[in-house]
Amino acid sequence: MSILALTVNVWVIALTVAPVSMVALVYGMKKKISWLSVGAVIGLLLSVLLLILSQYTDYKKFEQCLMRGEGYSPFSGLCVKSGQRD
Repeated sequence: MSILALTVNVWVIALTVAPVSMVALVYGMKKKISWLSVGAVIGLLLSVLLLILSQYTDYKKFEQCLMRGEGYSPFSGLCVKSGQRD
């Protein structure tokens, strides 16, 4: 599995968990269901941590490209030669 595929999977998971957790948090607070609210907050924290992880892996890939003297294409997440930028 490549870093690009891992990053895409992390984004999908984080962007799926966040809205579901937000709806669960609002519902749990409205109905005064404390365990649901706590679970929703944990889900929101998990999605934030996944987004931070995704940004970190993207930055490390960017750094590796710069160390080799190449450019970086943020949309594809790949190193490119200086004349091939998107």
